[in-house]
Amino acid sequence: MRGTGARDILTEASGALAVERPGLFVLHWPDADRAGHEHGWMTPAYATAAHELDAMLGDLVEMLALEDSQTLLIALADHGGGGVVATDHESDHPADRTIPIILAGYGVEPGEIRLPATLVDVPATVLAAFGFRASNVRGPFVADSWTGGGCRRGVMAGALAEW
Repeated sequence: MRGTGARDILTEASGALAVERPGLFVLHWPDADRAGHEHGWMTPAYATAAHELDAMLGDLVEMLALEDSQTLLIALADHGGGGVVATDHESDHPADRTIPIILAGYGVEPGEIRLPATLVDVPATVLAAFGFRASNVRGPFVADSWTGGGCRRGVMAGALAEW
């Protein structure tokens, strides 16, 4: 899907999201990352971009059938930022190494992700959602909180360590 920001990308993806089931969709929304690198994390420009992402995530949730047992939404950043240098994310500062993540859908127990996890645990979670078990990959980090079925629709949020 192409576009300059989350709104454009979601608009372009909405047709496919409405008819393609089951499947894997990856939507890269650059708004907050762009604002963080250009203006600094936690600046007014970054806050504006984060609000736009939040609104588009709400629109995406409305498009998805989260009560469907084959639907799992994983929303996350690829890195933190603004720890030592306002426009960078290359230090060991917790703001640079902590990544927000949200999981929503059928089989997600509402609450907080409490397991220690890193960004590299996300692929194992995706594989588990498709019914695969990767013996050489850590995770899935949601195993203690995600039943994979048999419970009501829920939302789980937390933070990952980047590495």
